[in-house]
Amino acid sequence: MTQAAIAPSALLARKIRFASEPDNPELLRHWLDAPVPHRLQSQASQRHYYRLQYQLLRETISDEFVPEDWRCRCLESIYQPLQRLEQLAQNSAEKREVRDLYFEVAMMSRCCRPPQTLH
Repeated sequence: MTQAAIAPSALLARKIRFASEPDNPELLRHWLDAPVPHRLQSQASQRHYYRLQYQLLRETISDEFVPEDWRCRCLESIYQPLQRLEQLAQNSAEKREVRDLYFEVAMMSRCCRPPQTLH
């Protein structure tokens, strides 16, 4: 498959996942701020869309082969799809899932904090 045949959002997602342009934080903003595709009008489809965004960012944050600065940018950005998932949550199971994802992010946040030194 040629790159022209791949959807632009898929190309952006790939660049983000593998930190193809780690000095370009606009990639993240552009990808996260892109409107939801028209074919995803149901709430279930939108939840799936934002869950995929979350998963891609989570995988990137956890990938030790990705530059640390990029991983930290992804960690800062992961709250955007989480907040959208929270807005779409309608029942207790969906709300619990979002809480669990927030907890997961809290555990991941250690990877981007500089080591504490005692003075």
